[in-house]
Amino acid sequence: MMETPQFYIRLEEWAQAMSRSGFALLVGVGSAVGLLVVSPIFNDIGILNAVSLGIMMAVVYYAFDPLNKG
Repeated sequence: MMETPQFYIRLEEWAQAMSRSGFALLVGVGSAVGLLVVSPIFNDIGILNAVSLGIMMAVVYYAFDPLNKG
């Protein structure tokens, strides 16, 4: 099994090698899925809210490009 620090280093290298739009899409999908996973805790959160969050996170990450990708 891979050591934890080595796993994080490889994960970071993989994320930095992604294109700007690919990374934004990954963040958006991850946000939407994450909200859907925790939504049973909060009864008011639905699929529309999760999809809205995913779209907005993708737009923000694409627009502001926090990792300064070209």
